[in-house]
Amino acid sequence: MRTNWADEFMTQTVRSVHVLLRWRLRVVSVAVGFLVAAAGSLLGAPVYDFGCLASDRRDLFDRAQFRALGPLVEWTRDGVPTLTGVRPFFTYEEDGRGRDELDVLWPLASFRQWDRMSDWRILVAFGHDDDQTDPLSRYRAWILPFAFWGRDAKGQRYGALFPLGGSIHEFCGRDVSFVLFPLYSHSTLDDIDTHNFLYPFVSWTTAKDTRKFRIFPFYGHSVKTGVWDKRFILWPFWTSSRFERPGARGGGFVLFPIYGHLKMENQESWMVVPPFIRWSKSAKGREGYYVWPFVQTASGEKDKVQVWPLFGYQRTKEESSRYFLWPIVYSRHDARPAGDANTFRVFPVYYGYKQTVTNAAAGMLPARAACVWPLFDYNREGDHARLRVLGLWPSRNTLPIERNLAPLWTLYRFERTPLGREHELLWGLAHWERSAAGVRSASVFPVVSWAGDGAADTFRKWVFLKGLLGYERTGKGHRYRALYLLSWGDKP
Repeated sequence: MRTNWADEFMTQTVRSVHVLLRWRLRVVSVAVGFLVAAAGSLLGAPVYDFGCLASDRRDLFDRAQFRALGPLVEWTRDGVPTLTGVRPFFTYEEDGRGRDELDVLWPLASFRQWDRMSDWRILVAFGHDDDQTDPLSRYRAWILPFAFWGRDAKGQRYGALFPLGGSIHEFCGRDVSFVLFPLYSHSTLDDIDTHNFLYPFVSWTTAKDTRKFRIFPFYGHSVKTGVWDKRFILWPFWTSSRFERPGARGGGFVLFPIYGHLKMENQESWMVVPPFIRWSKSAKGREGYYVWPFVQTASGEKDKVQVWPLFGYQRTKEESSRYFLWPIVYSRHDARPAGDANTFRVFPVYYGYKQTVTNAAAGMLPARAACVWPLFDYNREGDHARLRVLGLWPSRNTLPIERNLAPLWTLYRFERTPLGREHELLWGLAHWERSAAGVRSASVFPVVSWAGDGAADTFRKWVFLKGLLGYERTGKGHRYRALYLLSWGDKP
């Protein structure tokens, strides 16, 4: 299929920027790794700890982790996910399954790719590519609200400059074209063809079994053969409808703002001063609106009472929820095949979540979360738990926040995995860790560090002022250090 030079230039420019950023990030990642190795070589050890200044160690997921300048520099390898970051300038994360994400001065710009697809965003410019290896694949790019261009699934190119003119394909499922919007616009969806003049005032639609016409607000008529026939005159003062589906035949009208009535085979509704007062009944139950949308009730398959915004509750077979002083106090219960989930929120100061598992075969893990904004947030899923102080982001598991911003305000962190548990204060200034094998270590930089294997008592080590004084015992051997250079005792 032929492509013109302008279309190909735009496509390849976007892809080149995407690839260039990742190439540079990979170079930075390799450079950071080289500096970590060099630093470890100079310090005479592959693992070292200089508190919040620099550290190189294995984390609780058994990944090699280098950090420097508090939360600003981080480099993680030998596991999933891996991360390279110099906050707040960029973070680059790979999940080990072909998916990677790059944030640059987030929320300024972000780039994501998985399998062969990619997404990108720079300020209010957005793009998506279905297959980066195929020069003729479907892609789209938007610079809101002015410019749109791309290639659709059929290989057809499109472009538009709003509000002057052009076409946009696959926009909310439709192909749309316009000239001096809202003067004229045209859209298609399958066999549905719609023309608009001075949108939304004049419009007509044709399809195999559908016809629509309106001169808003004077008159409108919509027919779908064998399904419905709807009209309005001087909207909203008169509207009427007739339905022809088996089991739901019937019709109704609304004379605004006085009265309305709908009678069908499966339901019936009445309205007084529409839309404020309405009640209806069906085989599923009864429902009523009184001073809509403020007071609402329902009974049957759905049990509901709402006096908005003071209080309200709603219950079905699968879920139930309630609120007080919406949106401040809210709770929800979901009954799922694999287990139940409960949420409770006092906006914005508290968020709590609990997930229980009754069917382990479904693959869902028990989970719990709590956030007292802005003091702390706690998350536990399966055998992984984490507590952080402070917790300045009121919702949980927002990945760009986790990568770019949360480490900056985490003054204290506790984490537990199957490999052990650790406490950390001020990005490593003070640190305590215990492994699953019983090995314990602690440090307060630069004053003292200590390590030992607890009850086994076969290993013990302490260091004062990073080498001014030190002691190490391994088995029956003892070794001492003093004044950073002196070392004597049994051979290690």
